[in-house]
Amino acid sequence: MGRVANSKTLLCLMLFALFITGFAYSTGLTGGFAFDDYPNIVRNTAITDGDMSIRSLAQVAWSGTAGPLKRPISMLSFALNYHLTGHSPRAFKITNLAIHMLNGLLVFWLCVLILRARAERTGEVLDRRLVACGLVVSAIWLVHPINLTSVLFVVQRMNSLAATLSLLAVIAYCIGRFRIIANERGGNLLVYLGFPLFVAIGALCKENALLTVPLIALVEVCFFRFRSEKQIDRYGLLGFFAVSLVIPGLIVCGYLLIQEDYLIAGYAGRPFTLIERLLTESRVIWFYVSMLLLPQLSQMGLFHDDFIVSVSLFEPNKTLIAVLTLIAFVVSAVASIRRYPLFAFAILWFAIGHSLESTVIPLELVHEHRNYLPSIGLLLGITVAGFEFLDKAASVRWFSMALAGGLFLVFTTITFLRAGDWSDPITLATVEAERNPDSLRTIYELGRVRYGAYLMHGDDRDFRESLALLERTLELDPNTKRPLVELMRVTYLHGEEPKPEWKRELIRRYSETLLHHSEWTDLNNLVKCHAGKDCAFPREAIIELLTAALSNPTASQHDRAQLMVILGIFYVNEFHEYVPALALLEDALKIRPRDFGFNEARAEVLILAGNLHEAERAIGYIESGTTWDDFIFTPPERVSVLKRKLREAQALNDR
Repeated sequence: MGRVANSKTLLCLMLFALFITGFAYSTGLTGGFAFDDYPNIVRNTAITDGDMSIRSLAQVAWSGTAGPLKRPISMLSFALNYHLTGHSPRAFKITNLAIHMLNGLLVFWLCVLILRARAERTGEVLDRRLVACGLVVSAIWLVHPINLTSVLFVVQRMNSLAATLSLLAVIAYCIGRFRIIANERGGNLLVYLGFPLFVAIGALCKENALLTVPLIALVEVCFFRFRSEKQIDRYGLLGFFAVSLVIPGLIVCGYLLIQEDYLIAGYAGRPFTLIERLLTESRVIWFYVSMLLLPQLSQMGLFHDDFIVSVSLFEPNKTLIAVLTLIAFVVSAVASIRRYPLFAFAILWFAIGHSLESTVIPLELVHEHRNYLPSIGLLLGITVAGFEFLDKAASVRWFSMALAGGLFLVFTTITFLRAGDWSDPITLATVEAERNPDSLRTIYELGRVRYGAYLMHGDDRDFRESLALLERTLELDPNTKRPLVELMRVTYLHGEEPKPEWKRELIRRYSETLLHHSEWTDLNNLVKCHAGKDCAFPREAIIELLTAALSNPTASQHDRAQLMVILGIFYVNEFHEYVPALALLEDALKIRPRDFGFNEARAEVLILAGNLHEAERAIGYIESGTTWDDFIFTPPERVSVLKRKLREAQALNDR
């Protein structure tokens, strides 16, 4: 590979890699928000209606719905972006790009530390050749097209921020271990305090930062191997991993055995079972590997909902091969930890990195951003193995650097082209639909964008194309409801009568087909749209849809409660019928008694119904509450609004 001149050369090369990364992403920074950006950021009233006060920021932190820990640090970063720049997608994306560049520097640092640990284990020293390997891994990772959605898909800041903290945690641990081995001060502080602190903060960005603990255990087993001058340090490390890794693992397994319905319930709204997901993910993992090694624009996309589910080991027929080869690689990696630690590290880092989102948890099957942190292990292993193999032949000593430069150029080009697709919503939706014609979400998004173009320019051809695209989605998934809701909504807005079969089919789907937990939000948006006089959807049709959804046997208790509240509010807004509305709200509160929004809605309806004594009691109950399912504490401004409405009603009643 040749000698790398000095640290100044490495610094210049790293800065060059960062500059090229910025160039590769530059065309995509002009694009808009997409998909989950809207509920988490654009339409999140905790962000848009709040200020920078401590109380308001606390509400923002608690407003996340994407994970069990609410991801408060990520939500706060979105709020900060909004209050500094407004709803400027460009500003949000630039922030994401800055985080990605920082992560690139951390990847370089991490690779150097790991290669140093590997060298010292065998009595070697970390030379410039190995440092250059770390630089190559970092540079290729920075411009790899599989990482694009973690940058330009704004909401995936949750993923990249969690990766930042995970990288810092592993770096802190490695530095601490070097100091413990050298019997220097500060090592224990970094290992037992710094590393756990970074992991805890990372988990508040996104829960998969918790995987940093087994990742660090892997680094220890592969490279440090519990080496220390003092026996007490070895015992301390063994005890530390027992507490932080083994015991939590046993607790989780025990909980799942006792609460066996916990995971099964999560699959109620998914079109696949737990077993089908596990079988499918074996193929998904190899799909990820293929995109890492040979990325192709035609295979990449924001959505991969058209990925075929494995219903058995033999359907599709590649499933058995995928399962067996995956098991073989993991087993061989475990078996080779002592003899070939870098090979074991590369395979197991990738496997552990996917162990949360690609196993039993009932998430969607495929997302490219899941490779953001796991890909580092494979890239490091392949890069070092490739360089060492090529360096054995003196005649091709220069070839390894030339090959690395060529790959960097190829990946930069692919990322630059793909970022151009993200330059505006219409281009993105059009290109994604061309590449993924069987993806329901992709075709739906294009139909939605075409309707937006019609509203902007008034070209009736855009409207007709929007309808055709939305109708096409109905063929792609017999359970989907959102496109049918949108079809009817935009047709009514256009002053036309929707096809009768659309309504019949939508009612059938809401009452009979699998009801995903997110689908009640479409009906909620429909009710809000009607209340705001922004759509001409008939009241009777909305009631029929809500009633059909409530009758669906696949609806979870949480979803049923939400639907009851939506229907109750609709009765009040449209018909001033308070008795059935209160009955629905009280039934919802039996399911979720600690939901602030439900209690608030009931108090408002009681005031409107003239039941002021009961309304006063309801407000008193709300005021006495401390924490809620949907709020970290009782929002005083909303309680004040309820009290004002009650006083006004009491004053009118006394006249």
